[in-house]
Amino acid sequence: MQTDCICQLQSDIDDCSGELLGYTLERLLAAGALDAHYQPVFMKKSRPAWELTVICREEDRAKLEALIFAETTTIGIRRARM
Repeated sequence: MQTDCICQLQSDIDDCSGELLGYTLERLLAAGALDAHYQPVFMKKSRPAWELTVICREEDRAKLEALIFAETTTIGIRRARM
């Protein structure tokens, strides 16, 4: 029995505009992301930030992580295999 696996990438991003994240979403989807979105969150000391979530194929993970690092101010990405 063959099963499909996907990856979920998540990153909390502060000091980044919504316009830049919109541009990043377009680039992620063009680069092979199956789905991508961002939503407002609050970080420590109630600082406003964004949580970026990307769903992708395992073979596209490294490429999409590189794009997230290049286009945003994130310092880390959480990965979950599903």
